Amino acid sequence: MEELQTPDTIGAPDSRIASVMTWTQDGLQPVTLPELYNAVAALEPPTSGPESLRSAFAVARNVWLYGWFHWPLFTVAEHEAYRCVEMALKQRCRADGVFQETGKDRDRANLGWMSQQAMRRGWLRDDGFAQYRRLRGEQPVAPPFKHMPGPPGPIGPVDDSDPQAFARRAMSSIRRLRNRTFHPEGHSHNWPLVGLRELEYARDILVQLFSSG
Repeated sequence: MEELQTPDTIGAPDSRIASVMTWTQDGLQPVTLPELYNAVAALEPPTSGPESLRSAFAVARNVWLYGWFHWPLFTVAEHEAYRCVEMALKQRCRADGVFQETGKDRDRANLGWMSQQAMRRGWLRDDGFAQYRRLRGEQPVAPPFKHMPGPPGPIGPVDDSDPQAFARRAMSSIRRLRNRTFHPEGHSHNWPLVGLRELEYARDILVQLFSSG
């Protein structure tokens, strides 16, 4: 059961973080805070994106990092990542005049509808996702995915005949997981790498929506 932390304990690492291990020259060792920082610091959003979006993604990354002190924050960071995806899609739709073109009320545009628009307009492609490039062997598996047990698994097989097959499955997964975090049956305590994976997917979507948009 989670409890409110006290001023004496709030700055101490969560005891559960000791269960997260990484491979080193000396064998399996508990992960360190600098290792977690380096992992999430590598997920930089596009500098060309709106300032409000970059700020929101910084919140998501900070929440994940503070999971070191309070384990459930690793899961809360997933929720923040999905909020960033929805915000990014809405801002791109607004910037490209999609709401005016389709007659869609911006306040009624949900994640599913905006995802469909992104796919139809070619904003998201398979090669824009780091996990897809790993599956194809085009990008090395870097820490912490390489050195921590339980690396993120692929979302379906690689389909060379469809340049948006992986992207479509990724967006479907994000919509499903986002709904689960917004309408939970119970409090989730996901593993840190699950939250990091969702942050990476969010970062890849932000980059595709705004690096050349």
